[in-house]
Amino acid sequence: MSNEFLGEEADKAFLAMIHNISSNRSLSVLLQQSKHKCPPVRAKVAMYLEKLIEVIGPQIFEHREFEKLITVIGDFVNEGSINIRTHTKQIIARLYYLSPKAKNPAFSKDFLGTLKKSLAFQQYQKISQIVQQCTEDNTPDTTQTNDLTTNCKNQNER
Repeated sequence: MSNEFLGEEADKAFLAMIHNISSNRSLSVLLQQSKHKCPPVRAKVAMYLEKLIEVIGPQIFEHREFEKLITVIGDFVNEGSINIRTHTKQIIARLYYLSPKAKNPAFSKDFLGTLKKSLAFQQYQKISQIVQQCTEDNTPDTTQTNDLTTNCKNQNER
């Protein structure tokens, strides 16, 4: 068995998990692995967190572990791995666009206020820059993942 084969099978298993068990359980499992020592594992966690948020939709804001998710996002935004940071920026953009208040111009202040409560100052500053970039971009259709990869593209290059 090759590592590539094992990686593909693990990807299939995680996608099946996201689609077939409760969102609370999926989120809990992913958040537990967010502190893994191996950067490629954390990159996969960030990727699957983004997929999970896509599947859950706006209900993510009502999850009991939402604050822990915000803390993990704050940790991931300072990661050394570009893959982790890229997925994290896409998570932030998705959360911003999924929020029911996102179309309200005053919302970015509310969103950032929520983040400020849970994050260290440096983490908050980085995320507020990402949110600022997202507010300058046009709001994408959140049903299409590719739209989020093109938005905030200037942030991904940093």
